[in-house]
Amino acid sequence: MDTEAVKKPGKKKKIIILAVVIAVVVILAAAFAAFFLGENYYGSHFLNGTVINGIDVSKLSVEELETKIKEYTLTVRERTSDGKETSEKLTGEQVGLSLIQDGELQDILDSQQGGKWINGKGKEHTVDELTTYDEKLWKEALDKMQCFSDDFAVKPENAYVSGYNEEKNSFEMVKEVEGNTLDRKKAEEKMTQALMKLDEEVSLDGCYEKPEITSETEQLKTFYHKLNQYAGVNIKYTFGTEVEELTGQDICGWLNIDYENNTVSLDADKVSDYVAYLRRHHDTIFGTRKFMTSYGQEVTIEGGDYGWWMNKEEEVAGLTAMIEAGESGDRTPVYSQEAAAYGDVDYGNSYVEINLTAQHLFLYSNGQLILESDFVSGKPYGHETPPGTYAVTYTQKYAILRGDTYETMVSYWMPFNEDIGLHDATWQSQLGSNLYQSIGSHGCVNLSYNVAKEMFNYVEKGMAVICYELPGTESSSITPQSDEEKAQSVIDAINEIATSSKPAKQAANARMLYKQLSSAAKAKVTNYSDLLAYEAG
Repeated sequence: MDTEAVKKPGKKKKIIILAVVIAVVVILAAAFAAFFLGENYYGSHFLNGTVINGIDVSKLSVEELETKIKEYTLTVRERTSDGKETSEKLTGEQVGLSLIQDGELQDILDSQQGGKWINGKGKEHTVDELTTYDEKLWKEALDKMQCFSDDFAVKPENAYVSGYNEEKNSFEMVKEVEGNTLDRKKAEEKMTQALMKLDEEVSLDGCYEKPEITSETEQLKTFYHKLNQYAGVNIKYTFGTEVEELTGQDICGWLNIDYENNTVSLDADKVSDYVAYLRRHHDTIFGTRKFMTSYGQEVTIEGGDYGWWMNKEEEVAGLTAMIEAGESGDRTPVYSQEAAAYGDVDYGNSYVEINLTAQHLFLYSNGQLILESDFVSGKPYGHETPPGTYAVTYTQKYAILRGDTYETMVSYWMPFNEDIGLHDATWQSQLGSNLYQSIGSHGCVNLSYNVAKEMFNYVEKGMAVICYELPGTESSSITPQSDEEKAQSVIDAINEIATSSKPAKQAANARMLYKQLSSAAKAKVTNYSDLLAYEAG
């Protein structure tokens, strides 16, 4: 019993060893068989992942690759003129596509032997030539393609800005036309590359001719926006009850537009012409006026420099700047001189009315008659006071009037026509009637001291002075100027010494006025001693 128990395990062990040996033999046999089969298969088939000249030949034999080439079709994706996608096909047969067998493919297959295929991963290879095609057949096939047909292809067109549209008061951007005309060289190169790599399809995107200018081209956008900026401008001038409106349509007629080079400029001459138009219609300076006199008779007054006078140069510059900036709104012209009001009665309701025939004047302020007075005007035959409508140039107290034969101090000086003005004349003892014919001035309007003093409180720079002749209003009225009134001019001047910021100069004014008085008038200067005291120091 004990002997059998010992023998049984030994027998079992032998059986196990035998089984292992058999298994190893089987495995080795299978491995050898698999290796043999692999060597045989990959001796004629390319490894998975093998790429030759860009063509994936995974698990293909040379014969299968040749069949693939013969059955090859290339789908060419292209676009129509309206941007939709379409396609057409080229076959290997059409272009004589074939495989080149010069031993290089067999070299690649041989390089897989010796168990190198076991890792299962092919490589990329480059050979001198893998496929070829008939160039004549290739050209004929391309020539027949619709994408190169003149009937199919539409040329690209540049974006552009249309002309001015009056109804819309704007310029419009016309977008570019992409078209579908191919750059044949680029398209052929792309299709050739796809053919040689046996790609299933190729897109011709990137091969189309493009517009040189699109709606996003900066120069065109700037041009478009500038044009519409001009078209959007609306400027209004108001001249009293009259309105002049400068519209975008008007301005668009002033533009120098180069649509070819997409440039625009404002015609300076057109702007200047428009300002000249405004001046012709609304400037009143040097014009002729109808004037209703204080005598109830209407007169026509020619000449004079009163009225609205636009500064053409500055207004052209200002208007141009406003247009170029694209600004709209109300605009007031730049004036060299302004009048009191717009319209026919541009002198307003504050003015000096001078009847040269009657030698009588009227002062109106805000429509109210302030005073009226006789005067002495310029002496005939060389020193006449000219009719016309003028503007007071300025006002000044204590002015020295100089001429070829005189130098005279006046207390109140109100010039309106160059060196012709209104002023007090203490050397005149009488005013009015026809005295101007014998004791007339050098052109100025001589007033009594008290009248000049009162007028000075109302007359200001720019006020109208309306001088006219009115036959039939001749007057025999004479207004005297007393010695007391004459002396008052000096009395007032002496009194101002104490309050003057320049007392010495004021004392000199008083002294000069005093010297011009007659002896009788000097005797009426009641504060003459004050002048002497000041001069004595």
